[in-house]
Amino acid sequence: MQAHLPEERRILYSQVEVQLKGLWDRRIIKRQGIDKWEIALAGTSQAPSRGPQKGWKPYRLGTHWGEDKPDFTSWFRTRIAIPKDFQKPGAFIELGAFPCA
Repeated sequence: MQAHLPEERRILYSQVEVQLKGLWDRRIIKRQGIDKWEIALAGTSQAPSRGPQKGWKPYRLGTHWGEDKPDFTSWFRTRIAIPKDFQKPGAFIELGAFPCA
């Protein structure tokens, strides 16, 4: 909807502001590191497939992976526990994976 008159714009801005405030009030920002990663090396030029059933080894974040070869496929896995305060109706969780610096 496009507002043509100043009063229409004011009403639209007010409606958007109310919606944004409602979203803002419902947010919970909690960051938690994930440790106990495992890695399985698959090899070079691998087509998409399911993760391996065996061959998993502990992986420490920040260490090298990929065997120094181009187009090398490695699988990673871990388990996480969802915090109790996130286990309520209407809550959602966003998982972000960021490379180590």
